[in-house]
Amino acid sequence: MNNLLYIAITSGDKISPDEGIMLATVMGILGIVFAIFAVYLVLITIINWKLLTKMGDEGWKALIPIYNTWSLCEGVGINPHWSWIVVVGPGILAAIPALGSVAGSLLLIYFQVIYCISLARSFGKSDGFAVLLYFFFPITGFLLFNAEYKGKLACKDYIFDDLLHINNNSNTNTNTNSSNSNASSGSTTEANVVNETTTNDDNKATNDTTSSSESKFCTECGARIEDGAQFCTACGKKLN
Repeated sequence: MNNLLYIAITSGDKISPDEGIMLATVMGILGIVFAIFAVYLVLITIINWKLLTKMGDEGWKALIPIYNTWSLCEGVGINPHWSWIVVVGPGILAAIPALGSVAGSLLLIYFQVIYCISLARSFGKSDGFAVLLYFFFPITGFLLFNAEYKGKLACKDYIFDDLLHINNNSNTNTNTNSSNSNASSGSTTEANVVNETTTNDDNKATNDTTSSSESKFCTECGARIEDGAQFCTACGKKLN
């Protein structure tokens, strides 16, 4: 900064001392802004790395632009295509006169809102905590380090779920098919158990009937006679 100020002041008629001081001030402010932005990016990378590892993913993905957002979206359960839509979409919408820039800004805000809500829910936090994530993410993001990852708990995405019918429909169909398969398997198993029980009962009844038909009884007193006996143990009658 001192060198810039020296050059600005000693540049003769090209620039006045006041203009040199102003230029140096502007450059200094820009340097501070750049440093703050660099620190912000480092903090965001650290937070995303930790969140990805808690989700069971690889932390190095936080270093790759767009791909890091894709992985985080998958981790919280929202459509990962948002990762490139929020990059390309506002630029395309900005080409539309008048309302294009507004539409691009609203698109970006919408994504940030559903992402913060989904992120908070996936780590067992309330929707109120999602508000803090939206406005103070570099700070509140560190509060998730001690939170337990509960799985993909995405909030409703009105664009992909209702308008495009892309996001959760495939998962819903898969879960429905799985549930139907499990229910069918359970019904089949239950039916097999019932059939087996019925068969066992029928066999037992048949054995009892056969055993009863093969037993001998005394013609005199009606008492049951053991196999091979020559006399009735109840009345003493001699058996034929």
